[in-house]
Amino acid sequence: GRGFISQIAGMIAECQNAGISPGELAAFALSQPDGALRQKVHEFSMIYDVYQAVLHRSYLSATDLLTLAAGRIEELNLYAGETVMIDDFASFTGPQLRLIEALLSRAGRVCVSLCCDDPESDEPAFSLAADTAHRLIRAAKRQGCPVETVQLPDREDLPGLAALERAVRCERMPGPPQSFPQIHAARVSGPYEELTAAAARIAQLVREEGFRYREIAVIARDLS
Repeated sequence: GRGFISQIAGMIAECQNAGISPGELAAFALSQPDGALRQKVHEFSMIYDVYQAVLHRSYLSATDLLTLAAGRIEELNLYAGETVMIDDFASFTGPQLRLIEALLSRAGRVCVSLCCDDPESDEPAFSLAADTAHRLIRAAKRQGCPVETVQLPDREDLPGLAALERAVRCERMPGPPQSFPQIHAARVSGPYEELTAAAARIAQLVREEGFRYREIAVIARDLS
């Protein structure tokens, strides 16, 4: 029934995200003693293998594209000597990690930002990011790449950002009004007014304060 199909599809997706192939599943099944686990894993590996074969006749999934990209990076020596920046991830799937490892083998530098107070942190809130940091470090070591961990300064060392964070959390400015030349906050009625204000400020920086457009970055959670 549909429930079984959905369950199998979910299990296949989990294997793909973890970077586990049908062959690896079959090998795991053979390593198990006779019993239900061995039989079920073997049966599932066969279903997974047929699914992959049928799918690849006319379609490539997102995980397949990542695997192909990793191979092409190594084959064509892409990104040789380049700096690659990776941001806005808390963790990586198996295929994504393989792609990053391929970049590590070719690029001059790979920088990954993680929201974590320290890779050795035992804070539950940072456990996923800390585990991701360790997986990246192991991948770098496999490629013989040196690892550098840089911790950004605490917000309290940046009073403007600290004040802005408190204001956002409290939805009001705590205490008497304060002025920070590095921070400018504006209330707007919608996205279009926000874009207009940002564009006007950029034009002012270039026209009146000597900035160049290439020195200005627009950062947003969603640019769509």
